[in-house]
Amino acid sequence: MTEGNKERKPVKPVTVKIDDFRKKLNQAVADSELPPFLLEMILGEMLSAMGRVADQERIQDREAWEKACADQERMQDKQEQGRKQEKACKEGEKDG
Repeated sequence: MTEGNKERKPVKPVTVKIDDFRKKLNQAVADSELPPFLLEMILGEMLSAMGRVADQERIQDREAWEKACADQERMQDKQEQGRKQEKACKEGEKDG
């Protein structure tokens, strides 16, 4: 099979992933046989940790986005300068 003919695997929609996660989480809670106050404590700690990870991810995403925008602007500036130099060279050919 060549690169261009690769079969694409179906991608599970995020809504289905969420539904599957909820079902598995409910099953894990039921299977744990822990009292609700302990589950609340454990899940609260996990939620707090996930919040910190999400904050870091947002910061990294913002930095990557701003860098990509700056890189794109630099490329556009270089292309503009190249066109101006090319135009100046062509005009110089007319004069020369």
